[in-house]
Amino acid sequence: MSDIRDNVENKAKAADETPSALQSEASNALNSRIRVVGDRSELLDTRASDPRGTKVGPSDPNAEISVTVMVKSKASDQEINDTVGKIANGKEKPLTDAEFNSRFGADPAAMARVEKFAKDNGLTVDKADANSGQIKLKGEVNQFNNAFGVQLNDYQDGQFVNRERSGNISVPRSIENDVQGVFGLDNRKQAEPHFRKGPIISPKDGASANFLPNEVADAYNFPKESMGAGQSVGIIELGGGIDTKDNSAYYQAHGFKEPSLQIVGVDGAKNTTGSDADGEVALDAQVIGAVAPDANQQLLFAPNSDQGFVDAITRATFPEAGEKQNTAISISWGAAETNWTDQAIQNMDMAFKKAALKGISVFAASGDNGAKDNTDKFAPDFPSSDPYVTGTGGTQLDRSGKEIVWNDGGGFFGGSTGGGISEKFPVPDFQKDTKMPLSANPDGKAGRGDPDIAGDAAPSTGYIVRVGGQDQAVGGTSAVAPLYAALTLRLNGALGHPVGYLNPFLYQQGNAGGAVFKDITEGNNNGYTAGPGWDAATGWGAIDGQKFLDALRKAGK
Repeated sequence: MSDIRDNVENKAKAADETPSALQSEASNALNSRIRVVGDRSELLDTRASDPRGTKVGPSDPNAEISVTVMVKSKASDQEINDTVGKIANGKEKPLTDAEFNSRFGADPAAMARVEKFAKDNGLTVDKADANSGQIKLKGEVNQFNNAFGVQLNDYQDGQFVNRERSGNISVPRSIENDVQGVFGLDNRKQAEPHFRKGPIISPKDGASANFLPNEVADAYNFPKESMGAGQSVGIIELGGGIDTKDNSAYYQAHGFKEPSLQIVGVDGAKNTTGSDADGEVALDAQVIGAVAPDANQQLLFAPNSDQGFVDAITRATFPEAGEKQNTAISISWGAAETNWTDQAIQNMDMAFKKAALKGISVFAASGDNGAKDNTDKFAPDFPSSDPYVTGTGGTQLDRSGKEIVWNDGGGFFGGSTGGGISEKFPVPDFQKDTKMPLSANPDGKAGRGDPDIAGDAAPSTGYIVRVGGQDQAVGGTSAVAPLYAALTLRLNGALGHPVGYLNPFLYQQGNAGGAVFKDITEGNNNGYTAGPGWDAATGWGAIDGQKFLDALRKAGK
């Protein structure tokens, strides 16, 4: 075992100088980079050496906090990957809860070992779920310092005081092969919402005008034989809130059926209105509500931290009593890949694989800050860049039908669609037959290409939604994730079963000639230029919904 650890550590150290495949091997061999230190093992990532803000001092040792421990699946990574592929290719059906728990839940013995470790360190087990592999712990800061070998300190970051840590997270050797990730020790802000407000422009003022969400769906020929009946969608929100009376008034004012809405709080977060993020929440909910009004919406509010993000995805995949099973997840929050720890990316990736095993389609906005995504190098947005997520880029669609890459540059509205080549994920199997560029960074690496598809996102041709008692025009790639989540709800209703993880089928269709897509060939995102076929600004382009449904049926999906 020590030889294996040494080999993994050496590969991990050399990851920046090795091909993508070796990087993947190094990071996945034990599902986290591990270094043995005495009788403990450290889960390596960059956060401990990358504080944000000005140090105030040690965190209150007696303050109570909550931490999430993710326990590994009883199945190997290879078995998980193979089964996801079989489900995506129609060789297996998505798993029921009972089937999932039996094959891919956490080993009860591993859960017991982690719970014993927690109790031995004076921590309280608040929740333990072998299905999702999630254990929620509560305790005081000093207890967590001792249990995980870290020092928690407070840092002033602008108007916020965050809890951050020094030292890599470590666990006893007895549970090193049980623990996949530990979240909540650090509670700094993780992600940004991807929406942009614009002016109200009526159709009579020119071709560039705002749309109601159902008008965009009609422009993309979404099928109308189902409006999402019997389906449920999880909508991830890391801030903001929705005024339910305001929301009801929106549907009434525009003659829409009001959908069923369920609000779920994760990790103590609540539906709290009064911030700019309310625009994000309204955009997500009302785009889906106007396009798939017969579907149930589950708005999941979570803290804006890596813990909150991981826990929200987990909750959307594994509902609790009284909550519906989602068949789609919409994510309009994210950050450049370079702003995430390896631990967070690995655990989010596993969460998306679990969603795929259960037949859940996941969509994420590719970002609103171009190919550099608010960084000093070219970087796609995560989680849009995850191979088990369908990344959604942005276009500018006018009423004449003309459509180009959304890029407002430094103009009045600002912003442009994200996209690019991942330096965290190697080229996935579904993209190996697709012509893709290398990263635009000087070292020019190959990697997972993002986005996969695109849709209207320009604020000048944005979506009419209601926020703060009045209609507003809102764009950004945040609009595109819920738009395609809503299409999936329609598809699921029409087919009578969930379409699930879509990326392999999208690329089969694209590589076969792309008849189901409206190709976007004009424009750029300040790093990558659109052209015929797939590109790193708009992917394959916009989906023709009816053609896509016909293709799914023809393929027996």
